Amino acid sequence: MPGSFDVFLSYARVDSALADPLVQALERAGVTVWRDTEQIETFRAIRQAIDEGLARSKVLLALYSRAYTERRACDWELAAAFIAGGPDRILVLNPEKGADHIQPQSLREQKFANPDDFGDFDALAAKIKARVAGIDGSFGQLPKPAADQEWFGLSPKGAAQTFVGRRGELWQVHGALTAGGSAMVAPTTTGLRPGDGSTMVRGLGGMGKTLLAEEYARRFAAAWPGGVFWLKAGGGDADGPISESRLLDQYLALARALTLSFDPAEPASLRKAVETAMAARPGPYLWVVDDLPHGLNTEQARAWFAPTVSLGCTLVTTRTRTLNDIATPVELAELGEDEAYILLTLDRQPKNETETKAARAIVEELGRHALAVDLARHLVRIQGYGKVLADLRNPGKEALGLAAKLSVELPTGHEKSIAQTFLRSIQLLDGNGLDALRVAAHLAPHTPIPSELLTAIRMQADGPTAEQAEEDAVLAMDKVAARSLCEITDAGYVVHALVCRTMALRYADDRSLALKQAGVTVLTRLFRQADDARNHPRLVPLLPHAHAASEVLETAEQADLISWVARYYYAAGLYLAAKQHYARELEALRRILGPDHSGTLISIGNLATTLSDLGDLLGARNLQQQVLETRRRILGPDHPDTLISMGNLAGTLFSQGDLAGARDLQQQTLEARRRIL
Repeated sequence: MPGSFDVFLSYARVDSALADPLVQALERAGVTVWRDTEQIETFRAIRQAIDEGLARSKVLLALYSRAYTERRACDWELAAAFIAGGPDRILVLNPEKGADHIQPQSLREQKFANPDDFGDFDALAAKIKARVAGIDGSFGQLPKPAADQEWFGLSPKGAAQTFVGRRGELWQVHGALTAGGSAMVAPTTTGLRPGDGSTMVRGLGGMGKTLLAEEYARRFAAAWPGGVFWLKAGGGDADGPISESRLLDQYLALARALTLSFDPAEPASLRKAVETAMAARPGPYLWVVDDLPHGLNTEQARAWFAPTVSLGCTLVTTRTRTLNDIATPVELAELGEDEAYILLTLDRQPKNETETKAARAIVEELGRHALAVDLARHLVRIQGYGKVLADLRNPGKEALGLAAKLSVELPTGHEKSIAQTFLRSIQLLDGNGLDALRVAAHLAPHTPIPSELLTAIRMQADGPTAEQAEEDAVLAMDKVAARSLCEITDAGYVVHALVCRTMALRYADDRSLALKQAGVTVLTRLFRQADDARNHPRLVPLLPHAHAASEVLETAEQADLISWVARYYYAAGLYLAAKQHYARELEALRRILGPDHSGTLISIGNLATTLSDLGDLLGARNLQQQVLETRRRILGPDHPDTLISMGNLAGTLFSQGDLAGARDLQQQTLEARRRIL
């Protein structure tokens, strides 16, 4: 047909060094190519390129490098081609050694070209020409949704410009929704249902579940010729009557949008009208239930699902994890490191290496939490990277509290306060659940907390029996996980850094302090076993928590904990780490107990021993002389501790080669002991 093309080249601009010679080779071979030379990333430009170029092409040629995965337009082009023509009309050219970056799986399994093929572009062009010759018609001649495709509750336009990454999750959603059905191959208007397909996107508040569902609905709209229907379930906790009332409100709005006839006084009449209308859709339709509340049983939750079993396919977003069997779960975790960096720097690119490092540090401080990074993006634009990073590292300052006051509109209209986002779920926990988060607030975030540690801390704080404390720990972890406030792993429960920070600031009460002190006591007791290296495998998972519990040394108990952590490193032969922690302990004890306290002197001695083992004999000698002089002054020349200090110093003098000095101290020690003992 006039103005048609053999191939639509989908590529990232950074791959022009491969794209340019490939296009030249294709043109020499007589293959016509549509190519987006401007590569504009706006929603409108992406859709226009797809409509104008892809619809007039026979196949999509995907130059599928790792850079390809970072360009949003490439993802849209790939999805459009996949939906319209299936994997057979997509030719994947993979210039990378591995294929793990290629999504979906079906494309990974039928790569058209590998890195070796890029050595001869003319041969590759001939291979592409042969494949194209066997394909009739363009993408635009394949079945597609009507121009008047129905949308309810969500505009088909206006996709968030800040959406980044999540490629794997988007394809997971599509694969789950279309499992076993015709839509996985190509949409039709025959009314075939695309498999069972019920899919549930779940995760911590603010991770971008709603944004992901919106992006999916718009990017894969062509797979749902029957329309896209978006229902708002309200979130939070809801019992049966509340949930039913919310659902009826959504049905009523839908019925009015579709101008259906029903009896307003009869819910059954409303339900029947909607069900009849949905059964008459011109093809498979997408039924999105956003923010399904916690607390529903299976029957109550399923009441929200698509009202017809022949055409509708349901996509749910939720924080709850109690409904594991009603839909295929797609877990939404933190953004990838590069994805979070891209989002943070969208409005203000780092000017130098210092700002680049600060930007990377910001996303790590925020645990790559999608909403938090998006909020930080607005602060960075105004305050700069250094200031935002400094504020985030201030433990007494609410993370991104200022961002909640900015005049910005977030995608999906999300709550701007990070704390409020989490508190919606936190405030619904019982005492056990709150205690599990209080404990986590003083330990290492993003690190499994063994249930045995939680149990021991509760026993230390409250004195229950081991059996009762163990049961409470299991129930607490279950309740926290049910609201997506933690992840349960084989090693324990894992809490996000921002949830920990919210707990530390918003629940800084007597109970929190008691659990913090109990945690220090329990960890100290466990690390007292550090001298025996056979215990180290059991202590390794607890090291991050011991570090976190003693990050700020405010008490002698915390200093004692860091001393035993230092002992662990010393016993493991990691003397530099031992030196660092003994030095921290010494600094804290001088401040807390005073320079002449026996505990302080013991700490000086431990540091001196470590310096000696590191070969710093002069440093060790100076510290040992301090200890000896202090003990002589306070305890007297004949006190056993004074004599021990003399012996330690003599040993260091001997190692330095000062045999006369060592002999003098040893003689003094011997004479004193003969006299006293």
